[in-house]
Amino acid sequence: MSAKGVSESRFNMWRAVFALSHADHVVTDEEQKFMFRALASEDFSSAQKEILEQDMRIAQDPARIFTRVSDQSDRTQFFYFARMLLWSDGDFARQEQEIMTALEKVHLETANIDEVYKNMGLTLEEEQKDWLREDMKHEQPKGGVWQYFIDRFRD
Repeated sequence: MSAKGVSESRFNMWRAVFALSHADHVVTDEEQKFMFRALASEDFSSAQKEILEQDMRIAQDPARIFTRVSDQSDRTQFFYFARMLLWSDGDFARQEQEIMTALEKVHLETANIDEVYKNMGLTLEEEQKDWLREDMKHEQPKGGVWQYFIDRFRD
């Protein structure tokens, strides 16, 4: 464990993931195991680790914390780790699904589209960027926003 710890963005990514464990008001043994593995595998400082351990016990607002995740790759990884956590107990509860949908919307409203697609190894024409900006103003479709974007540009 380093004295410095992980970046502020990555730390907040993990805080938001940990906050999701409280979404259905039950922190399962499987979710706890997932969080303990994260604590052991990341290079958190002592202070960061202490805050995360507290977040395991005391519910936080995942949306509020998620807005502090500034690095695009941390935001992308958040959704990966969040789904791993939420599925770890074999039950993706309705409350959890609703929170994830709301967080995807926040992410899309604040995401740097160029950076998202660069991280995916894609490039966009200006016209396609305009379509995305317009699409993000509307309600999110079934299947999630990422599936929508993939389908939108698959043709």
